[in-house]
Amino acid sequence: MARLRRTERTVKNKLETKPATREDDFLLILYTYDQLTEKDIITMPFGQALIEHRELGLPSFETVTRCRRKLQDKYQWLRPSEEEQAIRHAEEQEFLDYARS
Repeated sequence: MARLRRTERTVKNKLETKPATREDDFLLILYTYDQLTEKDIITMPFGQALIEHRELGLPSFETVTRCRRKLQDKYQWLRPSEEEQAIRHAEEQEFLDYARS
């Protein structure tokens, strides 16, 4: 539970201090990972970060995005623009159609 709370605090910090992360999960994951580890994730090769994720103590991508969704439900000012919300909704509908087929 402590790891989840730490991840949530980090995600909230990134959503507050780097507004671009509200609309881009890849940026959110990058900055969250960079804050959660001693190593410089931003300059680390992507494959290396994926291979070493356990040693680095990194949460899954899904954990980061679930924290984002929880925080954006709770704090409206952390939500993305209405345009981005519409894009996400359309993508969600597309996935639902795919999942049902």
